[in-house]
Amino acid sequence: MELVLVVAIIRGPALERVERALHGMGVRGITVSRVQGYGEHPNFFAPEHKVEQVKVEVLVERVHADTIVQGVLDTIHTGMPGDGLVAILPVEKAYSGRTRAEIVPTPRRA
Repeated sequence: MELVLVVAIIRGPALERVERALHGMGVRGITVSRVQGYGEHPNFFAPEHKVEQVKVEVLVERVHADTIVQGVLDTIHTGMPGDGLVAILPVEKAYSGRTRAEIVPTPRRA
């Protein structure tokens, strides 16, 4: 089983819709962080261009990643600059801090 981390950087107001979409796809756990960064601006390092966004991370089996990415993209897409981005990152291994056991994602609901 190959694990990947799906990472989405999205607008804050889209978070609730993304959470509902992921829940509807059977995703059982996500990590959400408030982040700041620069987007498509002519002067990337000007403080007035820094935008507050949300980072959503989902650890899943590779076989489910494309479905999750498509669901997030369908949810965040407006066609306007600043819609965000979604990436799939490889994960070599993951462990539970509580049990010290290697994490094996549970199957998604059908």
